[in-house]
Amino acid sequence: MKEKKMHTPVNYKGIMVSSTFSDLKEHRKILMRAIDRQGFKSVAMENDSAKPDVDMLESSLQMVQNSFAYICLISRKYGQIPEDSKRNPDRLSITELEFDEANRLNRPILVFYMGRKHLLTIDDIETDPEKIEKLNTFRKKSEQYSETSKIKRVYSVFETLEEFKEYSIQAIANLRKFIDDPETNCKESSHFSKNVLLKKYAFKERFIGLIISKNSYLKDLALSLFEKSLISQYLSASVRIHRMQA
Repeated sequence: MKEKKMHTPVNYKGIMVSSTFSDLKEHRKILMRAIDRQGFKSVAMENDSAKPDVDMLESSLQMVQNSFAYICLISRKYGQIPEDSKRNPDRLSITELEFDEANRLNRPILVFYMGRKHLLTIDDIETDPEKIEKLNTFRKKSEQYSETSKIKRVYSVFETLEEFKEYSIQAIANLRKFIDDPETNCKESSHFSKNVLLKKYAFKERFIGLIISKNSYLKDLALSLFEKSLISQYLSASVRIHRMQA
C-alpha cells in the first residue's frame, strides 16, 4: 500500500470547518465569522462548491491539508458517503474522512457536539440504520486523542444555536492565544498535547498535583475539566476540584 504523504499547511492561517451541511448551515456561518474575526481564514466547502469539475473527496482532503487547524461539528446526521472502493473502502462520510486526515496530519483539532436537547427538524435526524451505527462510532472515535488514549477531546456540547455561538467564539479566541504563544506552538505536533500544556502550567502545583495524583477519580475529573475548558477556564476548574477534595 502506498504510504500517504505528510502535508505542511500553506502559510496563511486557514482553519478547516468540517460538518454535515444542510442541518448546520447557521452553525457554520457563526463559526466561519468567529474564525475570520480572529484574523484566521475559514476553509470550507462553501468556498469550493462553485468550482467546475471538483472531485469532492480530493477537494475535501486538500482543504484539510492546506489548513493549519481543524474544527469538526457533529450533529445527528452522518452525512454523505463518497462511493470509491479504492479511496474510501470503509465507506466513511466526508466529515469522518476529513477528521481522519486532520488526525493523521497532527493538526490542532476542536470538536463540537450537538446535544440531545438541541431543536431539530425531522430531516435533520439520521434514519438510515447503517449510518446511525457509523455516526455513533465516529462520535466515540472523535472523543479520543488516539485509538489507545483514554483522554477525552470533547471541548463543547451545545444545546442551542446561541450556546454554540458563545462556545465557538471562546474556542477560536483560545486557539488564537495558543498559536500566538511560541512556548506552546510545538512544531513536531500541532495537537493540544497534554504534555505540552502540563509543562507550561506546571507552576499551578495544586491543579497539576490532582492530574498526577493516585486518586483515579480526581485525576480523570481534573483531566476532563482541564481539556474541556481549553486552558482559559482551568483555574476555576482547579478551585472546583480542590473544594471536592476538601
